[in-house]
Amino acid sequence: MLSLTDPVVEKYFVAGDNGTWRCKSNGVILQNANLNFYRSYGGPAMFGLPLTNEIYLSAYPNTAIVPCERAIICYDPSRKIDNPPIGTQSYLMHINLGVGQQMIAKALVDPLNVQISTLKSQLSTTQSQLTTLQSQLKAAQADLAEAQDTSALEQQIATLQSQATTYQSQIATIQKQVATYQNNLKQIAQLATV
Repeated sequence: MLSLTDPVVEKYFVAGDNGTWRCKSNGVILQNANLNFYRSYGGPAMFGLPLTNEIYLSAYPNTAIVPCERAIICYDPSRKIDNPPIGTQSYLMHINLGVGQQMIAKALVDPLNVQISTLKSQLSTTQSQLTTLQSQLKAAQADLAEAQDTSALEQQIATLQSQATTYQSQIATIQKQVATYQNNLKQIAQLATV
């Protein structure tokens, strides 16, 4: 079993209160059965560093989940969440179903939703700019029909048409990006139902 004097462990952890380990880089505390599991099965070399303190889910009393960089450790002595064939109070969670999958999916879905929201905002702004530009173009075309010296108006119309084409291209690009991110979300949702 690993100890705080192990050369790899001492790079990342210091002693905390009541026999806990505190991660030097993020302050996360490993404790009790999850700490014992972490120490017994490879520590930072196997699991990476813990990402959060223990997570307690009200749907599963007397359990504690610790997401790490490379695995999710679950204290679950009554086997409420899963029932792996291991005789310890803690175990590694499935990542292809249930709570473990939901934790992984959330980490993937949240950034995609942020990107989609950002792109939709950009799309709205660009569409508004295009609408304004189209109004200016119509006004310039009306002025052209009434003007005697048309060279300046023709140049203004050409510039507005070029800007409109640029906005339309930007809109198409943003719409493709939104579609790509939405497709990624659908694929993640399909994985969640497997």
